[in-house]
Amino acid sequence: SQIYLGMGLFVPTWVDVINEGRATGAFSNATEFGVACLISMLFCLLLQSYVKDKALWVLLLVLAVFAAFGLFLCKTRAPWLAAVICMMIVFVHDRHQRPMMATAVGLGICAIFVALPFIVESELFKYRLTDIRPIYARISLYASGVLILLDHPILGIGMGRNAFQAVKGDYLISFMGISYDEGQRTGPPHNEWLGIMTMTGLVGISLYIAIHVKILSRLKEIRRDATLTPFQRLMAIYVTAIFVSQIVISMFVDTGYLLYTTSATFGAVGIVSSRWQRTSDWMQDCCQFGPASKEKH
Repeated sequence: SQIYLGMGLFVPTWVDVINEGRATGAFSNATEFGVACLISMLFCLLLQSYVKDKALWVLLLVLAVFAAFGLFLCKTRAPWLAAVICMMIVFVHDRHQRPMMATAVGLGICAIFVALPFIVESELFKYRLTDIRPIYARISLYASGVLILLDHPILGIGMGRNAFQAVKGDYLISFMGISYDEGQRTGPPHNEWLGIMTMTGLVGISLYIAIHVKILSRLKEIRRDATLTPFQRLMAIYVTAIFVSQIVISMFVDTGYLLYTTSATFGAVGIVSSRWQRTSDWMQDCCQFGPASKEKH
């Protein structure tokens, strides 16, 4: 409705909304809206893979399609790339979704071929997919970030919402034929890892990497733990996909600014890592794989 009908009912007015021409929903930028749609789609697929009620299965499929359409309307490459990687993870680990996903990919490829003449003439293709100026800005800022780290290697420049922007002007350089002026067009580094590294130095980035490695290791343990409920192990697959999407997006976006989706990601990690009680009788009736079932997922 925001894109096609111009409705702004859910568009926030207390913050500046950027990314005009892209769907932002109730968020201040298109990236967070796209990530929120991706997380919603993955949770719909998780529940769809588990339930056996046909009406509920269809409802979850419809919701997943709407979430995927919202992800498309964000017109932002980082969430799109993260979505592709997420779907690959789900395809490898959740065998129940493979037929539907393979069908969706086949239909998508056919639709792209049919619509290709219209795609190459669209504003989306001309001004978003093939626009490389944002990449120039990022490369310039990456080079500046490395210089900041070399100047403050141990503890960095200190934490702060605008810490990087405050000092980057002293470190902007031309790099790989890209003028330092490109780095002045944007404020934050557009790379969460680079931001953490420059603000906290080698000490902070080492801890940051260790936390991510530990979370991925824990999720892998849950997926393989036969003593846990099948749903918890299944959920670990989708939470892994969500967490990996967060890592992928953080390579191109400052995810520290994406408060909602970052909280949703780490909240999902906390939920699936907690101790679960046995599934209720109602859940066993609605789902394919309850604790009383001997079938393995």
